Amino acid sequence: MPKAKKDSVSDIAETVTETPSVMADLENIVQKAVAAAVEVIRQEFSQRLSVLEARLETVEAKLVDMESTGIG
Repeated sequence: MPKAKKDSVSDIAETVTETPSVMADLENIVQKAVAAAVEVIRQEFSQRLSVLEARLETVEAKLVDMESTGIG
């Protein structure tokens, strides 16, 4: 049965030198994912704000109408 090959010093050194590149790639991927998620959330809040603004305008118009007709 063959013995399992152990990592040599050069293999370990190579892995260590590659790690910063991998970390940079991961940071870039995470940054893009977070930016995309923030944009989606921003759009969702913007849509909800628009709906609330429209409802508020309707309520204000009805209140003005009620005040002008003497109700309230």
